[in-house]
Amino acid sequence: MRAGGIFGLALLGWASVLVAVTILFEPSPRVLVMGSGDDIARLITAEDGIVLSTTGPVAQAVFPRSGFVQRLYGAGVWLVLPAPDGGTCFAPARS
Repeated sequence: MRAGGIFGLALLGWASVLVAVTILFEPSPRVLVMGSGDDIARLITAEDGIVLSTTGPVAQAVFPRSGFVQRLYGAGVWLVLPAPDGGTCFAPARS
């Protein structure tokens, strides 16, 4: 197997573990949500989430209650991942 193939396999494995941990344990109330660009904010607010920022099909949101990851997937989002704390992933934190 070539180095690129090994790297790709390792990246896929890492992403799979990250998604599984997010679904099972909800490590953070702040998440990145990927879905249809037109519906993403509506899906987040329908689950009592607060939209912090959006860029195309990706939104950063905060959820006050647990169980939101499973509900978001049930509502049709494509991917939910833990988001970095402080600022957004699209813009640096303000001092």
